[in-house]
Amino acid sequence: MQKKISDPLIKKLKPKPKPYEVRDTGLKGFILRVQPSGSMSYYCEYRRGKRERLGFVSKMTLGRARQLVIDIHAEEEKNGYIPKKKRGDTSINTLIEFLDKEYKPWFKSTRKPPYRNLDNLAAFRFLHDKDMTDISIRLIERWSAKQKDEGKADSTIKRYLNTLKAVLNKAVEWGVIEKSPLVGLKPIKTDDLGRIRFLNAEEEKSLFEALNYRESLMRKKNDLLADLNLVAYTDYLKPMVILAKNTGMRKGEILSLTWKDINFQTAQVTIRGETAKSSKTRHIPLNKAAYTMLKKWYKQSVNERVFNIGSIQGVWNKLIESSGISDFRFHDLRHDFASKLVMAGVDLKTVQELLGHADLTMTLRYSHLASSHKADAVEKLKGIEYET
Repeated sequence: MQKKISDPLIKKLKPKPKPYEVRDTGLKGFILRVQPSGSMSYYCEYRRGKRERLGFVSKMTLGRARQLVIDIHAEEEKNGYIPKKKRGDTSINTLIEFLDKEYKPWFKSTRKPPYRNLDNLAAFRFLHDKDMTDISIRLIERWSAKQKDEGKADSTIKRYLNTLKAVLNKAVEWGVIEKSPLVGLKPIKTDDLGRIRFLNAEEEKSLFEALNYRESLMRKKNDLLADLNLVAYTDYLKPMVILAKNTGMRKGEILSLTWKDINFQTAQVTIRGETAKSSKTRHIPLNKAAYTMLKKWYKQSVNERVFNIGSIQGVWNKLIESSGISDFRFHDLRHDFASKLVMAGVDLKTVQELLGHADLTMTLRYSHLASSHKADAVEKLKGIEYET
C-alpha cells in the first residue's frame, strides 16, 4: 500500500490477519509496518533489500521518524550506511536475542532449577530468528494444529504456549516490544485439575508389604554385615515413602531436607523457602508414623542431609513393579496424603497450607473427595416441602 503517512492515517489503520506495510509517497524508503497484534513500527529502507526498524509508533513521533529516514539516506549516499547491529548496537529485536540477553539470565536468577519452563521454549525454535513483532496468532495456531496432528496432548501444547506468552509479556513489561503479539489468542481448554491418584486400602497394604520384603532381602544378602541387622532400615527408600505419605512433601523438598529442618521437640518439619516450589517457608506437623520413623532414621544417619541421595526413580520403579500396583508415581504419595485428609473431613484451607499451594485453586482438585460433606451441606437448606 502506498499512501502519505500521516497522523490521521495512522489512527485509521486497522490490524489484519497478516502483517502489512504502508510506503510513504512523499519520502522514499519510509515505511509503516502494522502487525496483526495492532502494534505499529516505523522502518527505513536505505538500500535494496536492506532496512532498519526505527521504533514503535507509540514511542516515536512521526516527525522524528521522518528525520531519521532523511539522516540515514544522507549517510548512505555519503559513506554507505552502517546498520545499528553492525555498529555494535545492543538493541533486541528477535526472540532468540531477547531470550539469550534478557529473559534466560533473569529467569535463572529468580527461579530454582530444574528450569523446565526454559526447556519448553525449544518447541518454538522456528520463531527464534523472527522479530518478536512478526510473531502472529496465525503462526501459533498453525503450530498448534501441527502439534495436535503429531499426537501432542492439549495440556502439553497449552503448557508450551503459556511459557511463550510469559516471555512475550515480560518483553512488554520491560519495554522491548509495545504489545504482545499473542493478545487475543484463544486459550486451549483443558482439565487443569490434572490427575489425582491415591492408594486404596489393598494397594496401601501391597506397597508396604513390598517395602518390607525389599528390606528383608537386603538383610539376607548382607548376612555378613552384622551392623545392618542392628538398624531400623536397610536404606533410605522406606523412610522416604513414610515421610512423603504422612507429610505430603514433594520429592525435591524431601531430598533437600537437613536434620536442622527437623524439630523433634515440637514434632515439626520445616520446608525452607529456598527449597520450596512456592519459595515460601512452611511448617508441617509430624504425625506419630513420621515422627517415629525420623527418630529411628536419625540414629543411623551419618549425614547432615536427611536423605543423602540423588535420583530414586530406578528403585521406585522396581518397588512399584514388585508391589503389583499400576500407574503410581512417587509424586502420587503427595496426592495420597491430601486425598486421605479431605476424605477424613479436613477443610481445604488446612490442606492448602500443608501442601504449600500458593492459592486454593490447586487444592480444589481434591474437593470432590469431600462429597459426603457437600451432601450434608445441601441437606441444611430449609424451604417449601415439595411432594416427591
